[in-house]
Parts: sequence; C-alpha cells; structure tokens
Amino acid sequence: MRRVLVLAACAAVGFGVLGGCGSASGSGQASSGPAAGQQLEAVDNGFRPAQLTATAGQKVTVVLRNDGATLHNFSIDAVGVSKDVEPGKRLTVTFTPSSAGTLPFYCRYHQALGMTGSVVVAG
Repeated sequence: MRRVLVLAACAAVGFGVLGGCGSASGSGQASSGPAAGQQLEAVDNGFRPAQLTATAGQKVTVVLRNDGATLHNFSIDAVGVSKDVEPGKRLTVTFTPSSAGTLPFYCRYHQALGMTGSVVVAG
C-alpha cells in the first residue's frame, strides 16, 4: 500500500511543464541508511519505475533498492551522481535540480542493455 501511495504522489507532482534539456545542481549525496523518498528498484537490466518526478529547486531523495542478482549503479551526470549498490542492498541519494526538464539516469554497468530512466522536473 505504501508503494502505491508513493507512486501516486510522484505522479501527481509530475504534472507540470516539461522543458528541453534540464540542468541541475546539487551535491549528489548518497548514504546507505533508510530515508523517506521516491522508491526505485534496480532489477536485472532495468529500473522500476523508469520515470521519477521532481520540482525545480526542491531537494529530491531517491531510495534505490537492488533487487537484482548483480551489482548495479545509479548515475545522473547532470547532478554528479554515480553510486553503486550491491545486490540486496539499498542506497539513498539526494540532489536538487535547478530547472525544469528531463534528467536521464542509468546504470553504468548495464546502460547498453537498456537500464535507463529519467527524472521529469517540473518548473
């Protein structure tokens, strides 16, 4: 039930004006402790969901859980994030997008296999 509520809230935030290529700033901080945030699962060669939402100027927290059998990575070049997560582990990443647009994310180990997604940033 919690996941449904989180996804519904994410979808509600995502209805906004979509710009071209967005830029972002932030520390790209990561930790391994639990935190409230948008839930993201890494499975073998994919992310679920493949699209996250954010609002420009507001901190985004993504909690990534690796449900796959191999090492995965969460990278967003525009905000300087590149963090590995071992199988069965969880990782919390925070960043702040500075403008509306789309921020692509990917697993650096499996990007060629389609392990990609995006953060849609509303203005």
